[in-house]
Amino acid sequence: MTITVDTKKQIVKLESENGEERAAAIKSLSEKHNTETVQLLISLLKEDTSAQFREGACGVLGKLEAKEAVDVLIECLNDADDGVIYHAALALGDISDTKAINPILKKLKGKKSNPIFRSELVTALGNIGDDRVVGSLIHILRNDEDKFVRHQAARALGNLKNKKALGPLTEISRKEMNTELYYLAIQAIDMIYMG
Repeated sequence: MTITVDTKKQIVKLESENGEERAAAIKSLSEKHNTETVQLLISLLKEDTSAQFREGACGVLGKLEAKEAVDVLIECLNDADDGVIYHAALALGDISDTKAINPILKKLKGKKSNPIFRSELVTALGNIGDDRVVGSLIHILRNDEDKFVRHQAARALGNLKNKKALGPLTEISRKEMNTELYYLAIQAIDMIYMG
């Protein structure tokens, strides 16, 4: 399969300043996995493209669950643009490749970034579904200064269904009575017990 004229037009629309047009292009490009399109997006992510394009390309690669894009998406975690980092984290969570675990953990341990991006990185860890991240997620649940990041850590621990998280989730549920975190911790505990 080659890259069609329509596909080329959709790729160009990833550059659009118009958010709706960019979203439509992402949707269109995500509807079928075309190896050539994936390779083109990967190579364009390595070029000097606009932040809008990089965000859109990350979005398409994530929706396509393009495992061949994991390395370039990991590189995007260090992008100068916060939106690109956010979309790269989303994409890595969608792809769920364990290769992304260490770079995501490194990004979380680095200088404090925007809580929105940290929460998406935590979500990606939960989506990857590897028990090696349980300890890190417990640490985030207990210690992160942002409540939304802690919320995502509780959700991620529930998704992982690892019994090592039961004690910390119970501890948090006792400390955080009648808060959103309390309800998320209880929900995560239920998910773990249901296995």
